[in-house]
This record gives sequence, C-alpha cells and structure tokens, in this order.
Amino acid sequence: MHPFDDAGPDLLLNLHFHATDQSLSLYLMDFDWRNSMHPRQQSNICYNLKGEVLNADWCGKIDTGVYSRFALTNQDIIQIRFNKHRSACVSVSGVFLDIPPLLPELAIEEKMIVKVKGEEKYTEKWKLTGHLPTETMDWYEQLRVCHGKKKLLLARKYDEKTDLLFTKEANILGLFMYMAAAETCYDSNRARLSFPKGDKLRSIVWTDDIIKLLDYFVMVNNGHNIWPFLIAEDVLNTVHTDMQKDKSMQRLFAISMVCQRDGLLAIPSACLHKMEELGISENEFIYKTLSRFIKQSQGKPIRNISVLLSQ
Repeated sequence: MHPFDDAGPDLLLNLHFHATDQSLSLYLMDFDWRNSMHPRQQSNICYNLKGEVLNADWCGKIDTGVYSRFALTNQDIIQIRFNKHRSACVSVSGVFLDIPPLLPELAIEEKMIVKVKGEEKYTEKWKLTGHLPTETMDWYEQLRVCHGKKKLLLARKYDEKTDLLFTKEANILGLFMYMAAAETCYDSNRARLSFPKGDKLRSIVWTDDIIKLLDYFVMVNNGHNIWPFLIAEDVLNTVHTDMQKDKSMQRLFAISMVCQRDGLLAIPSACLHKMEELGISENEFIYKTLSRFIKQSQGKPIRNISVLLSQ
C-alpha cells in the first residue's frame, strides 16, 4: 500500500453477466479513514472486453457512503478499475446489478368501426380503462421497445407527466404508465411518494378498478413489489364495517388472488386478518378458501401492510 500517492495499487473487478440492459450500482464507503487527515479518494473506470472505456466516475471522498451508477447495454463481460488516489487503499462495499422490467403491451380488448363525419374509422378500446393523447401512448410504446440510455431518458420523463397521468380521464391507464416508467428508470422508491393515495386516488379511479390496475401490474416482469403493497394498502383502507359483507369479502379475495406470486404472500395474509376484523365467519366459503391458500403457500401472517411500506 502506498498511502498518500497516486501510485496504486488499484483494484480490478471482472464481472460476467447476460448481455442485455443493466444498471450497475457500486456502493463505496470509507469505513476507517474518513475522519483522518487523509480520507480515501478514488475513481472508477468501466471497460469492455476489448479494453475500451464504457464509462467513468470520479467519486472523490466517499466518506459515509456513495453510489456510483452506470447504465450498460449488451455487455456480458466488463472490467471495473477502482483507482486509488492520494489516500489509503480503495474500498468497495457492494456491487449490485439491476435489469429493467419487461413492460407488457397495452392489450386491446376490441376494435370497433365508427363513423366520423361520414367516414369510417377504427377506434380501439384498451383493457386498461382510460384515455390519453396519441403522443403519450407512443411514449409508452417507445419506452417498451427501446434500449440503453435512450430507455432511461424516456422513462425519466414520467415525473413531468403527472398532470396528464393523474387524471380521471387517464384513469388506471395513466397510473399504470407512471408506475411502469418509474420502474424502468429504477426510481420507484421516490416515485411512490407522489403516487395518489386515499381520496385523491379514488377521485381518479373506482376502488374496484384499482384492483384491475394491480392485476395488470403483476404482469411486469422484474417489477418492484412496492407498488402492489401500496395499492393493496389503499384498497384495504376502503373496506370497513359499514360496507356490505359480500362486497367486502369479494374485494379482499380479489386482491389476494392477484397477489399470489412470490414476494406478495403477505398481502393475502393481511386480507384474511381484515376479514377477521370485520367479523366475517370462519365458515364463509371465501374465508375458508383464502385461509387454505395461505396455509398451502406458507405465507407469514402479516397484520399491517403499512408497517412493511415504512421499512
């Protein structure tokens, strides 16, 4: 180790993965020298198999921790060089690789021929209820099929489109596009803070249609579980003792059946607990069916989804 010069040693890290779009995140923390006279200073360079530079980042003094993030496209082998500058040896605390979600096509339920000023034209009825301008529909389709930096730049526009996407006219179609775009640019944790909740959400869409949104979102491969939990929490808050028992059970059962995949098993458990709160008998068919499903899937009993969202 050459503590206080630029003569190295540097750290070389070789990574092998599938050649597709990826987001590479490096977590760097100066866990022992940060409070000294010579805190760590380092930089990172990414190379492809031919030794060509893909990207670089001067992270400087990493102190209590920083993330360096790189967008990669069609690279199956890369080498990262962590350069030591005038400080102690380099430090790498974590290496994370994310892939963007595979977005579904916006399914068309039917095509109809209508007459507009005497001319016959096609009109399309979308499976996701809502209406948006053609340019917004095109934005989603480009987001779905493009790759690399262009995909990330397109996805980041979701934040500029909230006035358009969070409207009654856009309905669950707009909400879905917001969620899908945030997923694509790995921004779900921040985006969820602006997602409509409670009365604001129900001013855009009926509660039963929110379940349709949840049903469609689970089709997003590699999607973040935060969205189903966020939606399920809001729907659970709409179920109360004054509601008709049959409607309460149907709504809770519908959420549970949508959330059968791995990672979402806490939601059916929370729905069962909600039925118990409402005084629904254990002899009810829906209660028994849901209880049996949870036991078979070995889901852990979670009583409050809000607790999970706050963690």
